[in-house]
Amino acid sequence: MAYSHKDSLTSSCLLQWIGLPEGAYPCHYVPGSEPHFSAIRHGLGYGMVPESLAQDALVQGEVVDLAPDAPLDISLYWHTWKVQSPRMENLSRQIIEAAPRILAPPPAGVEAQ
Repeated sequence: MAYSHKDSLTSSCLLQWIGLPEGAYPCHYVPGSEPHFSAIRHGLGYGMVPESLAQDALVQGEVVDLAPDAPLDISLYWHTWKVQSPRMENLSRQIIEAAPRILAPPPAGVEAQ
């Protein structure tokens, strides 16, 4: 599964990890995190899913981590216009402040700073 034709995350990992080139396997495109993961969870394919989204399904045995020893961190970027309305500036500030706590929680037993 991939999010779109521009999403090369799964294909580059398959090439790197097992030498399987793009096009050597079928690929379904499902945009959007929730629908993408729902398709995977219902057995329509395999794919890369954010750990925070998959965690409960992994614990409940609904999905299987095919590469538990190969986690992959992806850099995310927040894009905005240089000139923003006060509301958008406030939203951007809140997202930037919350993102480190939400997207990369500290390991178990370590308190967030």
